[in-house]
Amino acid sequence: MRVGQQGTLTRLWAPTGTRPRGVRQQHYAYAYVFGSVCPACDKAVGLILAHVNTAAMALHLQAIAEAVPEGRHAVVVVDGAGWHSPAAAEGLDNLTLLKLPQLRQSLIRLNN
Repeated sequence: MRVGQQGTLTRLWAPTGTRPRGVRQQHYAYAYVFGSVCPACDKAVGLILAHVNTAAMALHLQAIAEAVPEGRHAVVVVDGAGWHSPAAAEGLDNLTLLKLPQLRQSLIRLNN
């Protein structure tokens, strides 16, 4: 999830009848929230990062892998975002990424 702030309208004190020009902040500031939850274990893992990319996703997946109890395996359901690549999960033996289209096909097989 991305959260951020955009500048607001600029107001200036000026004599009546004048319209002075003022410089206003034009850029945005964002923070990206990475979060995962396991309802069965009542555990959550989250990170707030300045950028979103494969390296940031790898940090999040590493945090999830560290929270998984010994002898257990985590399945992280992801959508098709560019940073949800299998490369982010390399070397994490107790974690598997499951993309949403694959999830849909798995559910169809289970229901038939």
